[in-house]
Amino acid sequence: MNWRRVRVPGVCARNRCSWVACTGPYTTGRASPTPRAAPAPRAVLRLLALLVASCMPTASPRREGLRRVAAPLAALILLASVTGLQGLPARAADAPLRYLGGAVKTLDPARISDAADVQLLLQLYAGLTRLDEEGRVYPSLARSWDVAGDGRTYTFHLRSGLRFSDGSPLEASDVRRSWLRLLDPGVHATAPDVLNVIVGASERASGAGSEAAVGVQAPDANTLVVHLRHPASYFTAITATPSTFVVPRTATASDTWQTANHFIGSGPYVANSQSGTTLVMKANPDYAGTPPPIQEVDWITDIDGDAVTAYADSKLDLVQIGGSDATWIAYDHELGPALHRAAALSVEYIGFDTRHAPFDNPK
Repeated sequence: MNWRRVRVPGVCARNRCSWVACTGPYTTGRASPTPRAAPAPRAVLRLLALLVASCMPTASPRREGLRRVAAPLAALILLASVTGLQGLPARAADAPLRYLGGAVKTLDPARISDAADVQLLLQLYAGLTRLDEEGRVYPSLARSWDVAGDGRTYTFHLRSGLRFSDGSPLEASDVRRSWLRLLDPGVHATAPDVLNVIVGASERASGAGSEAAVGVQAPDANTLVVHLRHPASYFTAITATPSTFVVPRTATASDTWQTANHFIGSGPYVANSQSGTTLVMKANPDYAGTPPPIQEVDWITDIDGDAVTAYADSKLDLVQIGGSDATWIAYDHELGPALHRAAALSVEYIGFDTRHAPFDNPK
């Protein structure tokens, strides 16, 4: 295949979008813009939502062919939590989907550090709620919830028969224990503050408070009661945050429990094995949501050469790429129809170094 790079400046600047290329054959009932076996945009979006958990670039810089930009956690959650959407095109049940996902740094929701971690763990764990691509809250492990009149007490009702991937029961006490673990100073979690709105949470995370003082109770196997410091209508979005996902009873401060060989999760996929540069994830038969239509995902951590070349050579099925590559791929006769652009939320800021003039003068 002969490619000619055509660079069009400024394509991504306004929409802050990311681009992906995905192999076929996929169909969704919508005509492709060109008469070839390439995925229609909605098919790619659904596949991306299910398997990579976000349409946004990850935070790990790669070679020129796959430059990635840091993305806010909230935006990743927004686009990621449509895991299990139906309507994916037909695919051989035994054909693994190969995705270049970045290094596997942790399988522990309490220790996520960047967007690549979020993408991966959204496939392996679940929370009380989930968000669709529009940011709307939907039930996940919880089938429903009630909010007290003062807006400060949430009562979650879990689905019946929930199980971890090893077949053991998943109960409200497991949710409580997972949250208390996130707040445990000894765990050194990366984002315990996501639960700060809960009574006693920030005190526990700082080491000044006790577990008993945290406003989370599990009166029975299917009920979780949460007491907030103040009304927070966004709380059901917080419970879709990967840091709050439910981990097994075997979770401790050590890392043994969350290796591929000993993995126990609550999400649509299970870490099955890891060797070399590939983490193999298999569909979780005990998952509470809609079973994933693809039975195996091979999470590839590194490749030789350029990611776009690997995709074109059929060594990868799904690739996230930066805007610089997207500009020329959009004009490529063969790759262009497989390219999909999706708008996403982002948070941007400008930082000033107050140690040097003129910003060292508060006046």
